[in-house]
Amino acid sequence: MEIREATTKEWKQVRDLYLALLKNDPEAFVDQYDEIAALSEERWIRGLENKDAKVFVAVENDKFIGMGRINFYKELPGIPVLHKLGVLSEYRGQGIARKLVKAREEWAKSMGAHKVRLGIIADRLKTIEFSKKNGYKIMETLRNRAQIKDGTWVDVVFMEKDLSAER
Repeated sequence: MEIREATTKEWKQVRDLYLALLKNDPEAFVDQYDEIAALSEERWIRGLENKDAKVFVAVENDKFIGMGRINFYKELPGIPVLHKLGVLSEYRGQGIARKLVKAREEWAKSMGAHKVRLGIIADRLKTIEFSKKNGYKIMETLRNRAQIKDGTWVDVVFMEKDLSAER
């Protein structure tokens, strides 16, 4: 199994993996399956070409089994945000998610970032605990920050990790 950056030529594999993650574990993501399924090839390729973002994938025997995205945003200069971390259920428990987190952190450091941030829906306690085990600290909880599939607004916990201690 290897962890690496996804290329634009692999947009279909990235899309198919993300759709599988959304279908099999819809509560883990804010994105809606139907909205993501409707995105065009051009939109997927543009997302993979974005110089301020990267998608890292876990690949075993040419099969995409896990992924995670990282983005820099103008609204949060110098602090990239981790998104869309997921591993197919049959591959969980092997440390793949941890390796995907580490790959994104390493890329952030290579881009000069000293911190990384992520947001988690507040009732996703296993995800919050996973993030704590990987060195993330809760910074704040924002009330009614994200709208989930049933239209309900939910709280989001924002967590951050200081990468400078690992240099």
